[in-house]
Amino acid sequence: MLLMFLVFGGGILFGHMLTPYLLLRDRLAGHDRQWNQRFYRGYVVLWLWLMEKGRLLKALPHKGKLMDGPCVLIANHPGLFDILIMIRDVPKMSLIAKHSLRTGLGMGYLFRLAGWVFATGRSDASMVLDTTNKALEQLKDGYKFMLFPEGTRSPKHGLNRFRAGAFKLARTAHVPVQPVVIRNTPPFLPHEDRWFYPPYDISIVQLEFLDPLPPPIEKEERRTAAEMEGRFRSTLNIKGEFETK
Repeated sequence: MLLMFLVFGGGILFGHMLTPYLLLRDRLAGHDRQWNQRFYRGYVVLWLWLMEKGRLLKALPHKGKLMDGPCVLIANHPGLFDILIMIRDVPKMSLIAKHSLRTGLGMGYLFRLAGWVFATGRSDASMVLDTTNKALEQLKDGYKFMLFPEGTRSPKHGLNRFRAGAFKLARTAHVPVQPVVIRNTPPFLPHEDRWFYPPYDISIVQLEFLDPLPPPIEKEERRTAAEMEGRFRSTLNIKGEFETK
């Protein structure tokens, strides 16, 4: 546990050290989202390397193939750090970050410069529309947009109900949906585990890129979400019922 805190805290501290440089460069050279993303991905590469050397995580080679061009990426979310592997290995990708990350880790500027869209912490129609418009802008600019249909981390050895938001976004933007199955054994801090209970064994992570799907038909997004949840359950051998109505 001490090692986990040293590596995790060291990564956050290094991120704080990078932020002034990125802000200064952004001001002097002009905003370059792609350059900022590449820089941030390099930082994540180093962070994951430290975690692998500390025997906290091990990333196996991917299965499947990441599609070219803009799309909506959807994935299950079994552990705390699987998103870092997505950031490291999927170039030109944006995502929705929790509102708490904007101030909770003090790295909001770094995330914003990397092109992430922050959730507002509110659920009224105007805020949802604003977040959706920002995501659409990213897709229009040729970015892949990452969403977790469960809305939070998966329960241990389980899966939450898939929401339809990612499929509505794909339909509105007229872009494909590419499912990404994330296997994480044992899961690194799943949703129900306390922060002071890291896994005793090395947490092994592997991504599997499934074949892309065309954007859903209007008013079929909920059915598509339920069917995709069933596909994830089958692929991960997770028992449970899902509805297609």
